[in-house]
Amino acid sequence: MKIAIIVTEPVINDQKIFNALYINFAKVYGEDDTVETSIYNAVQMEWPESPEEYDGYLITGSSANSYDQDEWILQLKRNLVELDRLEKKICGICFGHQILAEALGGKVEKNPKGWELGELQMPLSIDGQDFFSQLQPSNTTIDQSSASPNERTHINILQIHQDIVTKIPEGMLILASTEVCKVQGFLKKSITKPNQYYIISTQGHPEFNKEYLTDLINHEITHVASDIRQKAITSIGSNPDQMLFARTINNFFKQS
Repeated sequence: MKIAIIVTEPVINDQKIFNALYINFAKVYGEDDTVETSIYNAVQMEWPESPEEYDGYLITGSSANSYDQDEWILQLKRNLVELDRLEKKICGICFGHQILAEALGGKVEKNPKGWELGELQMPLSIDGQDFFSQLQPSNTTIDQSSASPNERTHINILQIHQDIVTKIPEGMLILASTEVCKVQGFLKKSITKPNQYYIISTQGHPEFNKEYLTDLINHEITHVASDIRQKAITSIGSNPDQMLFARTINNFFKQS
């Protein structure tokens, strides 16, 4: 299976560490060595020559705003419209979620309720429950996860964002909601393959670990009040549903 990782971060302190977050996520942290990944830097206008070359596309997080008018953002939106037309499998994470919304007719804005930070419980919609029911791995029962493996009603996920999707594109289904962010992700079903999904997005960061998010909170958003940042760091447990999400997305990309 071949996955294109579309890097969307314009300011990266350590490219190797950043890329590794998404490569490891795509490979399910060493569980699936059949996954081949290729990195394309969208900020530098890189894109696969043929969209059909890859089984799926993973759109990364970013400190950029999906509603900005930078040429690379506009070009990425055009590329995503083409992937949608072809019904190519896409997983958008944080900025990837937001730019998918913007590209396909939705809207992204600053959240008047402020930042969503730390580890949060994300209640799944009925459609979100269906997605995880269809695609959750058979070995879910070995996870010490935040919900019953037999009835997945919520996901624990790491968050660091202020922008939110305020309008979802036509044809999208909401994945999950929280009080601070009503669109925690969305899904799109295939027309050609009924009951199969080909777009999954999440506002949270299933690819992050505790150490990486803690470092971001401590050093990248120092303008946020220290008590809010400390509360967010304290909320981060040792076992968010990182593996469950990675295994489920792996199954999503493999489904044909």
